[in-house]
Amino acid sequence: GVALRYYCTDDPLLYPVLAAQDCLRVRVRACGECDPGSSKYITSISQRETIKKAQVANLIKNAAKNMGLSQKDYSCHWLRTGGVCALLAAGKSDLVIRLMGRWSSWCFSVYATWNDTRRGK
Repeated sequence: GVALRYYCTDDPLLYPVLAAQDCLRVRVRACGECDPGSSKYITSISQRETIKKAQVANLIKNAAKNMGLSQKDYSCHWLRTGGVCALLAAGKSDLVIRLMGRWSSWCFSVYATWNDTRRGK
C-alpha cells in the first residue's frame, strides 16, 4: 500500500480554508446575506448555476502549468484531500470538515492522517 500525507501551508494561494472564507465573503456580497437555503453549494450564488468541476479542474491545471509544474499532478481531488488536512490543522471538527467538503460519509478520515510533529505536539 501507499501512505499519502498532506500538510498545511501558509501560502494563501494553496490554503483551502482561506479560499472557503473568500467564497463566503463573495457570496455574502452577491446575495446580501449568507442564507444556507439560497444555494446548495458554497461556491454558487444561484440555485440555477454552479461552478462546474471541469472549470475548476481547468483553472487548477492552468495554474500548475503557469507555475512550471506538471498538470497531471494537480486535480480537484487534491483540493478535497488537502482541505481535510487544512481544516484539521485549523482545529475544525469532523462535522465541519464533512460539511465543507460535502463528504457524504466519514470516508474523508482516510485522508486525515496528520503528522503530529507538524502541529507542534
